[in-house]
Amino acid sequence: MVSLISLLVFHSLFINRLCHATDTITYNKFLREGETIVSDGGTYALGFFSPGISKLSYIGIWYNKIPEKTVVWVANRNNPMKDSSMGVLKINEDGNLAIFNGNEADPVWSTKVSVPMSDNTSSTLIYKLLNTGNLVLRDENKEDILWQSFDYPTNTRLPGMKLGWNLKSGLNWSLTSWKSRDGPSTGDFTYNFDPTGAPEFFIKKGLRKLWRSGPWNGLAKTLHSSTYYYTFVNNPDEISIIANSYNTSVLSRFYLDELGIARRLNWIEDTQTWSNIWSAPDDTTDTITQDKFLRDGDGIVSNGGNFALGFFSPGNSQKRYIGIWFNKVSLRTVVWVANRDNPINNSSSGVFKINHSGNLAIFDGNSSNPVRSTNISISITEKTNSSTMFYKLLDSGNLVLFDGNKGDFLWQSFHYPTDTQLPGMKLGLSLKSGLNWSLTSWKSPDDPSTGEFSYSLTRMEAPEMVLKRRHKRFGEQDHGMGKHGMVSPTCRAVTSSITVL
Repeated sequence: MVSLISLLVFHSLFINRLCHATDTITYNKFLREGETIVSDGGTYALGFFSPGISKLSYIGIWYNKIPEKTVVWVANRNNPMKDSSMGVLKINEDGNLAIFNGNEADPVWSTKVSVPMSDNTSSTLIYKLLNTGNLVLRDENKEDILWQSFDYPTNTRLPGMKLGWNLKSGLNWSLTSWKSRDGPSTGDFTYNFDPTGAPEFFIKKGLRKLWRSGPWNGLAKTLHSSTYYYTFVNNPDEISIIANSYNTSVLSRFYLDELGIARRLNWIEDTQTWSNIWSAPDDTTDTITQDKFLRDGDGIVSNGGNFALGFFSPGNSQKRYIGIWFNKVSLRTVVWVANRDNPINNSSSGVFKINHSGNLAIFDGNSSNPVRSTNISISITEKTNSSTMFYKLLDSGNLVLFDGNKGDFLWQSFHYPTDTQLPGMKLGLSLKSGLNWSLTSWKSPDDPSTGEFSYSLTRMEAPEMVLKRRHKRFGEQDHGMGKHGMVSPTCRAVTSSITVL
């Protein structure tokens, strides 16, 4: 008899554990680390998670059927838990959903909604994860929604979610970027709907407007209307725009990334990847500004599309470099390398950005010291500061630093060639600055570091181009140089005089 009772108790506990896979949290049911609830259609899941390499723990909603965890909403983005094993998500005495850290009396996070309570209300309150990705609070005996996560978006808008203003409650339905890929706390960028005048969307950093959609005219000209249909609501209670998907079987999300880029992506089942179908500001522009930096996988493209700049690994190398290459050639052909002698070993940690002094610098992870920098002396004044400077990749393949107030070149990659001379690039000597515009070979096809061969203009009575190996004359040439000291027939530009700046 005792054995039978024990078996029944075990069976009851086992069944109760399985119930955690339902879509609902009730007053008598709570979630701990490792447990989730899943929407009725299986599209979304809710539970504890730690983003990237972070050890902090959050409650979030993510796509349930995608192998790479893609989080679309975070409850406690600014109040993480350091020890997820102690975390509990449950309905507290006042009907609010709350996250508790161990036995602490005060919650880490709560829905903070005023719930009309009666003697029986607490037992009929439920939090339900819908197959839209919306977590809603309602009374089982009523249809009214008392609270919903769609009213408190983080960095992602899902189909059916509003962006705009609730004029009755004062809620601002807007997106705010994550602080970093591994940190969902409130970031620097916002994407919101401004209803004043002609309504339009803005991306801002603080109060500074970085991008505007243009006035709403009933058509979403910047978005793909063949995939989505839009509802514009303007009444005494709210002013908002709702984007809905024509095909609910296609997973789609719109999010504001940590760099301030708004992106709309669709999940491609065949390739098991997200496909970027729209972004703003266009992240394939030719410019790097103070507010935009590049991570591994990002890049810029010259205005005419001839050249691209980004991170790359040559040949079989695992090391990462910043380089410029021909954009329209299928075989990547690199023409300039920024950090040829200072590679990055971790492909996920590289950052290319303008630092506080206005220099373009490559950083490895969270290190405060750059791996490589343009290292030029820039006079920072009230009229010339780092916020007015930008780096632009020209269609000649030249990366240049502009002063936005003057239009002058303060620095250019053409003054620091590696192994390739492009049309318009000088080879010679600057007698004013001491710069030696010369070519130096790669060490090997897999290693762009400084090699043995150089191709330079000599200062003699009759200046000539000389090919050297380890500073020893190897032969006179009238061509550019390949990676092994061989002449490259594509680089045939000879300077017959020393240029003085």
